[in-house]
Amino acid sequence: FLFAITCLGALIGIIPCFFMNDFDFGFQLHGLLLFLSLNAVWTAMTYVNAAKHYTYISYAFLASAAICIVFSVGLGYLLGINGIMIGYTLGHIFLLAFLIIRILLEFPSSRMFHFNAFSFLKHYPYLVGSGFFITAGIWVDKLLFWNHPQFSKTAASFLDRKSTRLNSSHLVISYA
Repeated sequence: FLFAITCLGALIGIIPCFFMNDFDFGFQLHGLLLFLSLNAVWTAMTYVNAAKHYTYISYAFLASAAICIVFSVGLGYLLGINGIMIGYTLGHIFLLAFLIIRILLEFPSSRMFHFNAFSFLKHYPYLVGSGFFITAGIWVDKLLFWNHPQFSKTAASFLDRKSTRLNSSHLVISYA
């Protein structure tokens, strides 16, 4: 399931990472890897939280934060902004590895993939559909807003306080 989510994230993330900014290819590639690792961490957290290993989660996040800082600072001096992105991505990949190790220890299996994980689809099709369309609607809204002629397609528009405040405030309230 984690692999399927990561593949879907790659398909979704490839467009904004490579076609909607003016960064160099290395930065775009590491941005995509960071996006994928964060999606996988979010999914893996569901399983680790289900096992109620909160202390392990805390230590995993602390260790990965330390890895992020050390690698970002070290590689930042050597490679500039690309080094910072590489270090930050490495920290999140280590976090994902820590979580996957815990999942494999907690939920051992003889098979790599179980198709019965999708058995809920036939029982709750409206729930799956509504979740898909809500998420798709949020992303369509973001893409339309980001590509509006008033705002630049460069990274500056993502960092502009006015555009961020206009587009993100309703999302923060709706998710709270």
